[in-house]
Amino acid sequence: MRASNDLQDRIVTGLMGHGFTLTESRAYLALCHESPATGYELAARSEVPRSAIYNVLRKLETLGVVNAIGDKPVRYVVNTHFHFDHLHGNEIYGDDVEIIGHEFTRQMVLSGDSN
Repeated sequence: MRASNDLQDRIVTGLMGHGFTLTESRAYLALCHESPATGYELAARSEVPRSAIYNVLRKLETLGVVNAIGDKPVRYVVNTHFHFDHLHGNEIYGDDVEIIGHEFTRQMVLSGDSN
């Protein structure tokens, strides 16, 4: 991201004060600096893990603050591990999207220990 670290931190904090998560704030700020961008490019610029960026983008799209370009449907979501920042957003996908993850990830989610 191009803004100075101090300015960038203040913007992210401000976005979080308006209900954005840390990862949503970072992705949104990076997209404001340079768009359009692929999920891969955005993950690199925003320091949001590639495994989480697509859920973050979908959530931002649901909030109405970004628009997707393209018409290819999402068919699969991979939960690489059980931390909240990688799982948050799964609920916005319909029943036609297959969520893939390791059995241990599933166990942690079901136990409520996915922080």
